[in-house]
Parts: sequence; structure tokens; C-alpha cells
Amino acid sequence: MKIIISLAIFFFFGILSCNNANKHDTTITTIEKIANLAIATHDGTTIELPDIHDSLLTQIPEKDSIKFSNILKFRGFKLKDAGWGNHMRGPHLLQSVFLKDNCECTVTKTYYTIKDSLLQVSESINCKTVTAQK
Repeated sequence: MKIIISLAIFFFFGILSCNNANKHDTTITTIEKIANLAIATHDGTTIELPDIHDSLLTQIPEKDSIKFSNILKFRGFKLKDAGWGNHMRGPHLLQSVFLKDNCECTVTKTYYTIKDSLLQVSESINCKTVTAQK
């Protein structure tokens, strides 16, 4: 009987770990699909993912990155500009601008303060066509 219970527990946790791995893989795939859509249309529409991160934060990390940035770099985009800042009585922003050929993409990580000083994190991407500068 103990063996059956042990096997059942082992099997149950094995399924949970597989489900968590698949959830992560699906999230990355979804982010890549959204980045592909923004790049393909490059019409200036902002796509924001408010639930891209699983948990709330109590503070902004010292070292931070935007998931869309890694995807754009992998696709050959070059960093044009980057910065961070605060809106008065509003969110904290981390923003980067990438360029490839005539497509410019702005990616933003936004920290919204919600109840009890907790931070909800979202990320967005906006791609548009730019003309060559002389």
C-alpha cells in the first residue's frame, strides 16, 4: 500500500513539473508570436501583455530586461535607444527602441503600483515603419 501511495505522489508531482515546463514553453511561444505579428504588421499598434509575469513584485529589480528585447535581438534588430523613468503619480517604465531595415520597434516594461505597494508588471511592443534618414 505504501508503494502505491508513493508511486501516486511521485506521478502527481511529475505531472505538475511537466505542466509547469509546458506553461513556460507556451508563454515563450506566445510572446514570440506576438513579436512576429508586431514586426509583420509594423503599423504602430501597441500590444500590451499585462499578465506576462506570474507574480507581483515588492520592488523593481536592479538588473532588469524586457522579454521582447531578447526576441528582437535574436531576429537581427539593433538597439537604437534605451532608458527608464517614472511618471509622476504613475507607473515606472523601462523602454528600449530597436531598428532593423525600415522597422522600428519600441518595447516597454511597465511597473504599475497597486494596493499595498505591490507592483504589477506588464510588457508591450509597438513596431512601425520608418523612413531612411539622410
